[in-house]
Amino acid sequence: MIKTTLFALVSTVFVVIGCGPAVKLPPVQEPLDSDEWERCAGELEEREAIGLIDDLTLDSKTLLCRGVVLGAQGKTNQAIDLLTEAGVRDPEDHRPHYLSGRILAEVGRYEEALSAFERSMQRYPKMEVPTERLARKVAQTDGDDQAMAFMAKATERGLCPYGCMGLLAKLQHKAGEDEKARETYGKMIETDSAEPAAYVGLASLSNSASDYLAESEFLTKATGAGHFASLPDKSKADVHYSHAFSRYNARKFKGAAKSIDRAITLNGGVADWWVLAGWIQLKLENPPIALTKFDKAAALDEKLAAAHTGRGDSMLEMKRNEDAAIAFTRAKKLDPQNTVIILKFAYAKALDGQLEEASALVEEAKSIDAEHLPPELLGKVTGLLQ
Repeated sequence: MIKTTLFALVSTVFVVIGCGPAVKLPPVQEPLDSDEWERCAGELEEREAIGLIDDLTLDSKTLLCRGVVLGAQGKTNQAIDLLTEAGVRDPEDHRPHYLSGRILAEVGRYEEALSAFERSMQRYPKMEVPTERLARKVAQTDGDDQAMAFMAKATERGLCPYGCMGLLAKLQHKAGEDEKARETYGKMIETDSAEPAAYVGLASLSNSASDYLAESEFLTKATGAGHFASLPDKSKADVHYSHAFSRYNARKFKGAAKSIDRAITLNGGVADWWVLAGWIQLKLENPPIALTKFDKAAALDEKLAAAHTGRGDSMLEMKRNEDAAIAFTRAKKLDPQNTVIILKFAYAKALDGQLEEASALVEEAKSIDAEHLPPELLGKVTGLLQ
């Protein structure tokens, strides 16, 4: 009986130590406070409870699991100590440093987190350091200036990849440092000319400078970039819409029509986009087609004054003055302080022979903002009233 019990105990020890299952590690992106990390650390506690392992015999995976759990509990320094030891015991494993970076980032120690991620990347070069994500956290907690300083240091160390540079350029533009932003976008193009983001960024800079022709040219490069086709449909649609607007402002109306059609094909549920499509068709002297675009915009958003104004503009071009007046009536109700709408309404009334009502509308517009009335439109109305 004693021999049997002793044999069973030895067998149990052999199974636990020699043949027991290895600790199963969760993926490194698993939330730090998840049950998976708790379960991993729990296997360790079970083994310790029966005295089969101690701190001197812990393997790197066990240290790693315990470190993550301590980090989730807010015991940051203890967690980092265990993860550092795990990295020492397995010099090829990048995970201890990566997880250290995550824990340090959670408590706002961003510089240390960046260094931890850098050590992880040195062991696993395919891993991209999440500098952009860290910089966004710095911006949230310490402001844009500190975020730019953080990314500048990361750039010096070669730790600011494409996405990080994109954020840096946006913050530089926001701070009024457009020349630096252009340089950053240029570096992005050198890094990967097939990515459209840098061209879109340069287009934004041109838009701010009211250089719509340059904006249009950069967006042409963006849509022709090799990776543009792999973007989500919404992102592609947004770029095409911006391209259409830049071409419209640059008076390249045929190109604008092509761009807005591409945008609407990808995302046809935005009323403002149909309004732009209508404006473009009016510039191309296609008022019937323009009217269909404005009708679609009004159907999508019946409270969009610009849609009803566009309908009125189209009807005026088609000599449907009475219908135009009805459309402008609707637009004026939606935007009663808009002097352009009021003057267009007056023009439609004057063309329809209702001069008294037209005159009253002109006076109404003057009472709202006499100094900033569009002179050409005002002249057309007053010319009919004389």
